[in-house]
Amino acid sequence: MKAPPLTRKPLTVRHQKYIDGVLAGKSGRQAAIEAGFAEKSADSRALELNKHPEIIAALAKGREDLRKASGYDVKAAFEELDATMKQAAEAKQFNAVVKAIEAKSRMVGILDKPSPLVGLDIAAVLAAARARRLPARGEAEDARIVNATTAPAKPGFDIFE
Repeated sequence: MKAPPLTRKPLTVRHQKYIDGVLAGKSGRQAAIEAGFAEKSADSRALELNKHPEIIAALAKGREDLRKASGYDVKAAFEELDATMKQAAEAKQFNAVVKAIEAKSRMVGILDKPSPLVGLDIAAVLAAARARRLPARGEAEDARIVNATTAPAKPGFDIFE
């Protein structure tokens, strides 16, 4: 027997209020509360609403409409970030330069990718570094360091090479 076709539920008034709130810059929680969802469950409700296909589509369309109306696009954002980076560098505000670089990286998706260091055994890496830098300790300490450094290393993850 075939499964019945999936039917999409139309957006309700509360859904539309939620969409309007998010597009106005409110957090998902605040938009859910103002749309009439219970305050106690607003966080989980916002997560649930953000998975609803019709809401996803409506938010994407709303954001595109806002971009068109404002004339602000990726090119304008990059130009603004470049000017900000230049001013920050001239003022020797290097933290601001780093933040601008981070923002640009997020815009192009560089920082959205998982880090190659995920799954790295930090304890083993630190133990290996200590073994190379610290003078010899007692036998128990030496055994601990040797045990930590002889654990199988993941290829390409030895940051001390």
